[in-house]
Amino acid sequence: MKTIRIQAKCSDLFFATLKNDDGTREEYEGYVPGWLPNPKASHGGDYVDLTIDIETGTIVNWKKPSQEELNDTFGYISRIV
Repeated sequence: MKTIRIQAKCSDLFFATLKNDDGTREEYEGYVPGWLPNPKASHGGDYVDLTIDIETGTIVNWKKPSQEELNDTFGYISRIV
């Protein structure tokens, strides 16, 4: 498997937008959420570290975040997962 690794230090400047099927958008700004894959057991909320499989375009070791994790990140949202 050939992969591309993307690493970034966000220093509390992480930003994510979640888009629901109906077009509803929720935004989050702050620390990197703990549900993002990271080879470091504790990334302290500052680091994004993704490995992407070139053939499939998927994030290696991706685990779908739970509804609770998404709610913790984006606030209460309608069920999307």
